[in-house]
Amino acid sequence: MSASPPIPGLESIFEYLALLVAEQPPDEPFLLRQLQPAVQLKFPTFSFAAYGLANLRDFLSVGEQAGYFRLVNTGDAKTVHLLPGERARKPPAEPMPVPTGQTDPRRIQWMTQVMEDMLSAERADQIMEAARGSDALSIAFSEFLAGQERSNLLYPVRGKLRRVREFLAMWRTNGETPAMMAWQPSRALLKMPPVPPQGDAPRAGAYIQALLQGRARLADLPIEHLDNTFFGVLRYYQQQFRRERAFDYVAGLEILEAEARAVPRPAPPPVKRGLFGGGKPSGPVVEPLDGEQIEAITRQLLNLAGVRSTQDLTAPWRAYMAAQGPEALYSTLASNPRLLQDDAFLNWMDAQIGEAVERDNWNEVSGVANKAALVIAARQVGLDQLRANTAEIKGVYDSILAGARQLGQVVAYLKPDVEPVKYLHGHPELIEDENIGLVLDDQLIKAAERGDVARYRTVSARVSLWRGVSELGMENGVKQYQRAQAAPREDRQVLAEMGFLLLQGATDTETRRDILERFPAVVSNDGLALANNTLEMLSFQGVDQVEYARHFEIKRLIERCLELGINRALAELK
Repeated sequence: MSASPPIPGLESIFEYLALLVAEQPPDEPFLLRQLQPAVQLKFPTFSFAAYGLANLRDFLSVGEQAGYFRLVNTGDAKTVHLLPGERARKPPAEPMPVPTGQTDPRRIQWMTQVMEDMLSAERADQIMEAARGSDALSIAFSEFLAGQERSNLLYPVRGKLRRVREFLAMWRTNGETPAMMAWQPSRALLKMPPVPPQGDAPRAGAYIQALLQGRARLADLPIEHLDNTFFGVLRYYQQQFRRERAFDYVAGLEILEAEARAVPRPAPPPVKRGLFGGGKPSGPVVEPLDGEQIEAITRQLLNLAGVRSTQDLTAPWRAYMAAQGPEALYSTLASNPRLLQDDAFLNWMDAQIGEAVERDNWNEVSGVANKAALVIAARQVGLDQLRANTAEIKGVYDSILAGARQLGQVVAYLKPDVEPVKYLHGHPELIEDENIGLVLDDQLIKAAERGDVARYRTVSARVSLWRGVSELGMENGVKQYQRAQAAPREDRQVLAEMGFLLLQGATDTETRRDILERFPAVVSNDGLALANNTLEMLSFQGVDQVEYARHFEIKRLIERCLELGINRALAELK
C-alpha cells in the first residue's frame, strides 16, 4: 500500500462541513472565511482541483444543491455565513460482502472500505454499524489497521486508527457493551491552540503542527530541535486537545512522542582535558532529554495560556483534610476563607464520606464528617462566632453521621450477594423512611455516570423492589418485582435507560451532547418509549407545567435526533 494519504470522497467533506455548520449557535454562525481552513485542517490534502472544481463558488454550489448547507450572503464579506441544509440522513448502506479468500484482491478493497467507514464514524454505535456483517473483529483486520496506522502520514488519522483498533480489541475480548462504554467520541478541531510566546516554544509548535498535518516528516527534523522544549510543547498540545475532547489528536500526539523519543540521539561529546582541551565541539549540540524540565515547560505554557489544573483546584481541600486538631483546622480556614464559600469543596467532602462508607471504614467517616461539620457550621454562623458555639458543630456532625449511616444501609442493601427481599424483611426501617428513595436515586445516577451496566442493573432492580414494597406493601411489591425480574432487559435497553436518566439532569447543550455521545442507545425507539411513558406518568401525577415541559423537551430532543442526527438536533437548542 502507498504511504500517501487517500483523497477523501467529496461527500465525506460535505458531511464533515455540515456537522461544523450545525454545531454553531445562531448568534455565531459558521463564517464563509472559516470554511477552507477548517476543511484543510481535517483534510490536509484537500484542493478544489482534485474534485474537478474550479473554485470555492463551484464547491459551495455543489454542496448547496446536495442539501448539506445553504449560503447566506449578507453583502459583507466578513459576515457571509453558512446555515444547515435540509439534507435528510442517509439510511445505512448494505455492507460489502466479505471475500473469504485471504489472497482475494477484493479483500484489500473490502478492508479499506470498512476502515474508511470507521474513520468517518464518531460514536461507538457508528463504528459497530460499520463492522456489521463483516469479520472486522478478526486479528487479520486488526493487523491491517496496524499497517495503515504505520504508513499514514497524518498523525490524527493514525491516532483514530489506533483508537479504533483498541476499541475492536475490547469488543472482541470483553463484549459489545464494555467497549461502547469505554469509547470516547473525538470532537472536531477547527484550529490549533496558540502556543504562548515563550522562548523557542512557538518554533517547536510550528514543527509539531507541520508534523501533524503531514507537511513535514520526523526524519527531516534536525535532531537538535527534538529538545526539551519540543517535548514540552508536545505535552502542552496534548493537554489542550484533551480539554477540547479532540481525542484523535491526543492519540496522534502520543504516537508522535513515542516516535520522536525513538530517534537515535548522539551521545554527548567527551570532555576534553589537557593541553588541547577546551575547543569548540564539532557538529550540533544535542540537548539531553530531562523529564522534569519537560514537565516544567509544559506547566509554564499551560499557565501562560490560562489553563488551571485539577491538582491546583484540590490542593487547598487536601491541605484542610490533612490538618490535625481544632486549632490547625481553624487556622487553615482563616488563612483560606474561600473554602467557606466553595460549594465544590463541600461536594468533594461528601464524596469522600460516601467512598469511606462503601469501604466500611467508619473511623474515616467520623473524621471527615467532623471536618465537614466545622466548614458547614462556619458557613452558617461565621468562623469567629463558632469558637463560642461548639454545639452548632455537634448538631451538624450528628446530621452528617446520620446521613452516612443511612447510606451505609443502602450500600448493604445494594450488595450483589445480598438477597434483597430478605434484607427488606429484616430492615423494615428502610421501607418506612422516604429519604431512602433519594439515596437510592443518587446511587442509580452514579452507576449511570460511571457507565457501569452491571451495577446499574443491580441498583435499578433494588430501587424497583423498594418502591414497589413502599407503595404496594410487602406481598404485592415483591410479586411485582419478581414479574419484572422474569423479563430481563437487553443491554441496549439498559443503556437507553441510563442515557435517559442522565438527560433528565442535563441543563446545557454540551452536557446533553456528552450524554448522547456516550449513550447513543437513547436515540432509538427504546429511548422514545421511555420519554413517552415518563410523560404519561407525569401527566397522571399532575405535576406542574415546568416539570412537564422539561421532560417534554427531552422527548422532543430524542425525536429530532432520530430525524436529523445528534449534531443538528442539538444545534436547534442553541
